Amino acid sequence: MSIESPENLSSQYEKEVRMQKEIEKIELISTKLKEKYSPYQELVEFVDYLRSAEEVFIEARVKSWSDDQTKEDLIKKEIYLMSLETGVDDKVFRAIYDDFHSLYASIGQVYSVTEKLLEKYKDCKECQEFIHYLGDISLIFLEAEKEGLALNEAKERLFKARMKVLSVDGQPELGVLEKIYEEFKKELNR
Repeated sequence: MSIESPENLSSQYEKEVRMQKEIEKIELISTKLKEKYSPYQELVEFVDYLRSAEEVFIEARVKSWSDDQTKEDLIKKEIYLMSLETGVDDKVFRAIYDDFHSLYASIGQVYSVTEKLLEKYKDCKECQEFIHYLGDISLIFLEAEKEGLALNEAKERLFKARMKVLSVDGQPELGVLEKIYEEFKKELNR
């Protein structure tokens, strides 16, 4: 059993307090933006996504998580949100993720697995959206590792990929999502 020094405990406590303050700030920003865009359900859901993902990135930074742990937590949050928003049982999304996760190790394999699963779940729009998310997050984290990108750059790429997927049919428009993201970042950096 290791005993933590008082200095380490104090430092850990300070980190936890800072993290909680940042998460509270994100909650306030999220609430404000959700109220502003409340007439548009898909925009409110995007704000929820930003809040949830940003919380994971904060925790990853404060607790020095590995990229894999960060990715896993992002996916868990996405499963929860998608299940909540769509009414599709989270077991369906977990099964898709298990299939996806077990079948890739390289960038080429991500594309192959994505296509296979899109075909398998062609009758489930929500499932296809989740499969696209898994493909995007997997590619982004593989590329980040390969290119030696910082977590913030991976986060930016992930958010941009998410906006593209959400606006693929033109509703909501990509420009609107980008505007919301810019508002979110501006408030976060205050």
